[in-house]
Amino acid sequence: MTKEARSRTFHLPVEQAVIVPSTSGVKTQRKISKSEMSERVRNVRRYLSDRFGGYTSVKAVGGWVQRKDKKDHGRLIKEKAVKVTAFAEKKDFNKHRPKVIKKIGSWGKKWKQESVSYEHEGDLYIISPPKNKRKITPIHRKKLLKNLVKARRQIKKRR
Repeated sequence: MTKEARSRTFHLPVEQAVIVPSTSGVKTQRKISKSEMSERVRNVRRYLSDRFGGYTSVKAVGGWVQRKDKKDHGRLIKEKAVKVTAFAEKKDFNKHRPKVIKKIGSWGKKWKQESVSYEHEGDLYIISPPKNKRKITPIHRKKLLKNLVKARRQIKKRR
């Protein structure tokens, strides 16, 4: 490539993609509406574009073998999807990768998915949503504190 041609070329070596599913519900696999799918795709496009400058999206069909449900064990599940791809410079990818992975997990939770597929440089990563953190209610907190005070008294008595 000539020096002049290189000056007109911009290289984005890192390829990544989010596979946006068209279903909701881990067990039910309910097909979502067109408007809900459009919103999902729009959100992914915007998120990747804000970090990496742009995207390319294509409609796709994906599938997997059902393994958890005894009734449907071994059944081939097929669904429509949209693959949203973004290219990036290495420094931008390295800067944003942890946030991208976290965001994909949060989409999985919001979309009620067991996992969301993420491609990076031809490798597929299955990203599970974060687990729900246990919330301590005021009543539970009171019981915990009461037990803590009781345990401390017993320790003092032993001394």
